[in-house]
Amino acid sequence: PKTPSTAPELASDADESDVGLLQVNRRANRTPMPRPVIIDTDVDIDDMMAIIYLLNDPSVDVKAITVETDGWSMQWAGLGNVMRLTQKYGQGDLPVAFSEQYIVTQLNGNWGSHANMLPPPSYLNGTSTYLTYWMPTEYNHRPPSSMSAAELMVQTLKEAQGKVDILALGPWTNIAAA
Repeated sequence: PKTPSTAPELASDADESDVGLLQVNRRANRTPMPRPVIIDTDVDIDDMMAIIYLLNDPSVDVKAITVETDGWSMQWAGLGNVMRLTQKYGQGDLPVAFSEQYIVTQLNGNWGSHANMLPPPSYLNGTSTYLTYWMPTEYNHRPPSSMSAAELMVQTLKEAQGKVDILALGPWTNIAAA
């Protein structure tokens, strides 16, 4: 019995069953299209690790990163950390935006007066300065987007050729504003 060939150069010798096998083999070897994603983050340490992973994963196409104002790192520090990560991992042109309004919540407001006993601001020093003090990383000299986080989300979704996932790593205030 003839053994089916999977080598494309032998396709001229192939009968109908061989051609079917060649097509299946070629489909199996295709690299899937990267999944488009917008990352919305409050830039805590775990978020930074997720961003590093996603910026380096060939199956993910990060379209934009938006920074929340009401999470564990202060907005200015979170924005700076994201800009450093985009530079370090070769995605310096990736659009990064932040909320147009700084929202004070129980996570970033006056810590001592909250009944839930959230940690004092000194505990946040590691999150806010992780990529400047603890692990010095070069800053991306390209400025962040001139759009707000909500505007960047909307524009990215409108310009997309298909579906874009929003990966919400922090509170949903940017998503709600969009």
